[in-house]
Amino acid sequence: FKAGDKVAIAAVDYGVEAVEGELMFTGREELILRREDNRAGVVHVHFPRLGFRVEKR
Repeated sequence: FKAGDKVAIAAVDYGVEAVEGELMFTGREELILRREDNRAGVVHVHFPRLGFRVEKR
């Protein structure tokens, strides 16, 4: 995966509902996803790499 890819990120062991958006950063320990919310506008959501799965959309 690389910055700019449309992806969905979800926990592997709980709350399996994925968060979809544009991947902004992928590092050894962290993923950052850009998404837009009607109430909050554009937000960047940070996820740890461990315990989360990423799927291309």
